[in-house]
Parts: sequence; C-alpha cells; structure tokens
Amino acid sequence: MNAHFKLLSKNEVYQLHTTSLEILEQVGIQFKHEEVLKILERAGATIDYKQMIARFPENLIKEAIKKVEKKFIIRARSQRFNVEVGSGRLRCSMGSQLYIIDPFTKSRRLGTVNDIIKGCKIGDALENISIVAPIVLPYDVPFEIREIVSYELSIKHTSKPINIYITQITSAPYIVEIASIVAGGLENLKKWKSLVYLANPLTPLRYSPETLSMIQYFAKLSLPINFNSMPQAGLTAPMTLAGSIALGNAEILAGIVLAYLIGKRPPVLYSNTPHVTDMKTGNISFGSPEQALLCVGAVQLAHFYGFPATVNAGLTDSKLPDAQSGFEKALSAILALLAGAEGIGVQGILGADQGASFEQLVLDNEFISAILRILKGLEISPSELAFDIIKQVGIGGIFLTNRHTLINAHKVLWPPKLFDRLDWDRWVKQGSKDALIKAREEVDKILQRHQPETLDKDIEIMIDKVVKKAQQELIHQNSTFSS
Repeated sequence: MNAHFKLLSKNEVYQLHTTSLEILEQVGIQFKHEEVLKILERAGATIDYKQMIARFPENLIKEAIKKVEKKFIIRARSQRFNVEVGSGRLRCSMGSQLYIIDPFTKSRRLGTVNDIIKGCKIGDALENISIVAPIVLPYDVPFEIREIVSYELSIKHTSKPINIYITQITSAPYIVEIASIVAGGLENLKKWKSLVYLANPLTPLRYSPETLSMIQYFAKLSLPINFNSMPQAGLTAPMTLAGSIALGNAEILAGIVLAYLIGKRPPVLYSNTPHVTDMKTGNISFGSPEQALLCVGAVQLAHFYGFPATVNAGLTDSKLPDAQSGFEKALSAILALLAGAEGIGVQGILGADQGASFEQLVLDNEFISAILRILKGLEISPSELAFDIIKQVGIGGIFLTNRHTLINAHKVLWPPKLFDRLDWDRWVKQGSKDALIKAREEVDKILQRHQPETLDKDIEIMIDKVVKKAQQELIHQNSTFSS
C-alpha cells in the first residue's frame, strides 16, 4: 500500500526544510570535540572554537544528504530475518528499559540477565518483531560491561537483527568484535551491516563528546548510524510542533554531514522523533494526539530528502496494557504508517520509558499484525467485486455455504490471536479472559516451547572469550562477576 495520508502540503514541508537550514547556518550545532570541529572546518563549515559551535553552509548539507547510503540490508544471523532499510516494508524493533513491569501486580523492578534471555526468546518468536533488543539493562552485571553482556546474551538468544544501545565508547570495540565473530570477520561485518549505532543529539543543538567519538568510530568502519533526535516541545524545543520538527531535523542533518565527511558514503537511518511536554506534570508524553501529528510531519520531511522514515509511533503514556495504551498506540501508529513510515517506535515498553513488559510485547505484536492488514488495503477487481457470486446467490440467499466464501475467508480476514471476538456465553465458558490474561499465557507458552536458532559452539566459545577479556580489562580485578 502506498503512502496516501498527507498532513502537510509540499510548500509546508519545504518551510520545515528551510527553517532547519537557517538553524544550521545561523545558530549552528555545538560539538565539544576539537577533532570533529576541524573535520567540519576543512569541509567548509564556519567554526567558533571558543564556543565549539559549527555552522553549516547549505551546499555541504545537500551534498551529504545526496551521497549517504539510504537503502541497505541489515543482515541477521539467520538470513530469513534480514531487514531491508528502504524497502517500504514495516520494521518494528524492541526497546531497552531499566525496569520490568508486572501489569498484574502493578509493580516494577530492575532488569536482570534472565529478563534479557526471556525478552530475546519472545522477540525471536513474534512474527511482527523484526529487530530484537535486550529488553532491559541487566543490573546484576557490573556497569562497565553491562552493554557488552547485553549484546552477548542477545546474540545467543535470537537469530534476528539486534538493536543495542551503546552509550560507552569503551564498550564499542568489544561489541564490534563479537559482531565480527558472528559475521565471520570485520570485513564481512561491514558488508552485513548487522551492527547499528544509535546516535542521539543532546538536544537542543548539541552532540556530546561521547556520541561524537562513537559516530567517528562507526563511520570509519562503514557501519550504519541511526540519527535519532528527540526534542521535547516546551522544554528542549519550541512549544510549537513545527518548530520541534525543524529543530530535530537540523540536529539529524548535522550528524549526517559529520558521518558523511568521515565515512564518505556511510549507511544512515533518519529518525526524527520529537515529543511534547505535559505542562501539568512536566513529563514527556509518548501518547498524546500531538504525537501522531509530529510523526506524520516527520515522515513527510524524511521523504522530502529521500530517507525511509522512522518515528516514535505506537507508544503510550500508560504504565499498564489498558484501554489508554491501546488507544494511544493505535492512534499514532496507524497515522504514521498510512503516511509512509517504515519504522515505528520501539515495542514492549510502557509509559514514557517507564519500563518494559513481556505481556505488552506480545500485545504489540498483535496490534502490528492488525495494522499490517490495513496496509494491505482494499483491492478493486472483477474477482473482488464478486458480481457473479452475488448473481448466483441471489436475493435472500446466504453466502456462508458458497465455495467463494471458503476460498476468500483466509485471504480477506485478519485472524486475531489474542483479541476476543466470542459471544458472551462462550467467552464466560472459556474463562472470561481479557487480552492481558491471554498475553501472559502467550508469554508462558513461548518461553516453554520456543527455541531460538543456536549459535555454532566454536563461535559461542569465541564470544565468551571476548566477554571475559572485557571483564578483565574494564572492571576491577577483584570483581567476582561471571557471565
């Protein structure tokens, strides 16, 4: 199904673009990294070394947008799960949180190694989750190697592509080494593009030294970088929606320019994901109606540059899988996808980064399945119009027993797995189960029955050696931790 829903006119999208150019040319971006500033200066940017601010000429921005790689394959350990960026097909990723939420007890706790294993196993089993992530940061692992162990566990418990947040430059070489082992060497990893760095600007209009070092590291290796700006309207961005989109876009374009200058033709992803601030609480909002509008505007702007669009749609402010979460997730997701988004916000989380839930993850898989049915659209053809069948059944007839109904039922109808369509009596007879109870049962069933594709034993041994080396080199010698 082609993107049909448009919120903005071509002229309005162009105004967002020109405003971003004005931000980059007149205000600039602060890069607290002298080497990066020198790279930008050699390319024609105007540098204020005292304030560590770079201002970008329009021609440099246009050159970078034109020459970076926008379409590529993120290869999975099992190639049937490869993700094609730029194909137009929906890709949904799991997210990583600090806490695990139990929606039945309405409580949360810090994440553990065991939670990562469970989350990866569930994500591996769910047909509409295309990219798996460690569902939590494991707080039973020393901080120095937490990200490394998270990636190790993910590699071992899913054969799908993995989304890993790397916040420490010290973690990056070990994670790259593990990814290279799985790919069969660093050169193969560069071709596979199976390790993606998520680069978040320090909004408004800054990049941290750590993020800049990571951009340099990944761009030199020609590995994909996902530039994800998350300005918050009313706090770190203008209160207006248009101003927030333009600001986030400027931050992304600045990062893309830098990656281009270092990597020449690096693979990049464009993720403009602004949110609004709730003025009563001061909290960021993931599920507001404004979020749906921001998503559609950001999608249209990404397409203006020729980038596949990823936006934070399909999220909620609710801390439980309830009516609020269902409404908020559907509202932004369906509008963003009808506008042509290729990627939507990370699934399995509740609230504005308040925690992750195994039950929410399987419910998200269900609603994504329903949306995919909508995106297939409505076919108009002689066979679909079915005039001959209408004529054959005639006035007062019944279509249920007609062979045409049997043939087309599976083709036309979306079959829910968790959502209920029973009449009252049968629903009561089967236990009066709501979607949340069914989600818990589905989680238990997956954990009992699903076995992800295992790693080759020799590869697993090599990965274990990398983790042990990280343990010895990054944490104190007297640590007793063992993964």
